[in-house]
Amino acid sequence: MKTLTNNLCQLMALLIVLFLFGCSAPLYRKAPQEQYTADSEDLTKAKYFARFFLSVGERNELMTSLQEQANHNSRLNGGTSSTMGLAGAAAMGENPFRHSGSHVASQISLGATAGVALLDTLSKCGGDSERISSIFLPESIIPNDVTSQDEAFAIAREYTVKKIIEAAEAEGRRAECILNCDIGSPTFRLIKKGMSGDEPYNHMAKDTAENEYYDPPSIYVTTILRNLEPSSQDKLRDDFLGFHPTWQSPYVNGWLILVAGDISRDESGNIIRTEIEGAGKVAGFFKYSNHKTPLASRLLRRISSGPVFMAFGSQKVLNKHFIMHGETYSPGLCTNPKNLIKGRIVSESLESP
Repeated sequence: MKTLTNNLCQLMALLIVLFLFGCSAPLYRKAPQEQYTADSEDLTKAKYFARFFLSVGERNELMTSLQEQANHNSRLNGGTSSTMGLAGAAAMGENPFRHSGSHVASQISLGATAGVALLDTLSKCGGDSERISSIFLPESIIPNDVTSQDEAFAIAREYTVKKIIEAAEAEGRRAECILNCDIGSPTFRLIKKGMSGDEPYNHMAKDTAENEYYDPPSIYVTTILRNLEPSSQDKLRDDFLGFHPTWQSPYVNGWLILVAGDISRDESGNIIRTEIEGAGKVAGFFKYSNHKTPLASRLLRRISSGPVFMAFGSQKVLNKHFIMHGETYSPGLCTNPKNLIKGRIVSESLESP
């Protein structure tokens, strides 16, 4: 009954939002229709790393089911480890800004903002956070003999910065660090090559007269990186990862990477910063949050691919996404373990920009 009530509330709020601004929100106009696969083993992995969207009771239900399946697989394999491994990262999170609807407030009217805020409230997940993120690092990246938290963080930070720069390059952009460039959680401005980045802000481009797509002169990638911790023994986690991590970010939201069309500045042009527990001062508020656009999705897929397992997800209205180890997934109901992840989205190849 509770799930039915939540679903009806979400539907009502969604209708209000559609009434208020219909298809006019520029970041989502003519967005490609999602097509996704529903491979059961793949979805099981995604649900495990997205589990902190769920409330404690629902999460326990999911974990019990996953453990029973792992035990069953182990028996079938003669007692060996489950083969549900995948080299990658996780997604667990806590809202870093604690401002409901802050990402969409800059791109829609006051009435539409009220609709989004209502939808956020009515569809709020019962889990630890509406935003989750994690990183798990194998021994090949952080050797077992690294025992210093500062050294482990520095290695993981350097790896992440390298991935952001590489992702920008692959998308035909140059990455320019604008905040926390030497320590802490950096913010980058990704500028299209051949442009200064200061051109009039036109976030929509065209490749034909009919086809519009999101491709602004500059786009921002910021990070909220918390101190790492040594990985404990966890067979189920290691089975899903495909390796035993030496270090990992803390649950629930320890290694967050965000993409936005702009960031907020004060009257003097300085970036507005916010103090985040465990991460220090970071870029505080974003405009034009756009994780569902193909460009942002590709950036996060590129950043999260590779030997390190990273994942990022959000249940925020109009920005629902879950990206895990180079793949994009379609989040479902955060109130139902069975429908937590609908499927893996069939995405374009990352081989070329």
